[in-house]
Amino acid sequence: MSGRGRPREFDRHQALVKAMLLFWDKGYDGASLNELMVAMGIKSPSLYAAFGSKEDLFLEALDLYWATVGEEIWSELYKHERAQDSIQAMLLATARSLTREGRPHGCFVTQTELKSPLPNLRVGLKVLRCKPFEMLRNRLRLGQASREIGEHVDCESVANYYGVVQRGMAMVARDGSPRDALEKVAGHAMGTWGTIVPDHVAH
Repeated sequence: MSGRGRPREFDRHQALVKAMLLFWDKGYDGASLNELMVAMGIKSPSLYAAFGSKEDLFLEALDLYWATVGEEIWSELYKHERAQDSIQAMLLATARSLTREGRPHGCFVTQTELKSPLPNLRVGLKVLRCKPFEMLRNRLRLGQASREIGEHVDCESVANYYGVVQRGMAMVARDGSPRDALEKVAGHAMGTWGTIVPDHVAH
């Protein structure tokens, strides 16, 4: 059957980007199929043929968000030699990325609420909501391995602290907090580093 049938009359990736932005703005329940079709510039048969169900489209939009906006933020954890600098850069990237003009503010993953019992979506959201905490733990443990952070430091609790700060920044960004206010939050959070990570081991 290869090569048969009518070719798609739309750019699938661009349609997915538009769906992601609508879901990001309105959530799964708030974005109707009709609104999705209008935003994506396609009709119902094309939507189902290209993406399957609304649920499948949402999960693919989540993956796209993580691969693009999530990458803007969380890739900062691996761009710096020290864990402290990495976490600071991640928080500043959060302030920058989640207040960017031309797209919804706040975090698509953390602000999405589901009214309907949709197990696949709940699992998908939970996985992505837990992933930043895991990445922070891993980065802090690398700091221990390099002797930047003392062996006695509880990396899990420190990761939870900075993960909750980052999530809170995302939530207030959604409500309209500007970038500079979030950058101040990041500065205050990093000001606690010496308290919660008290002993730096000399190289």
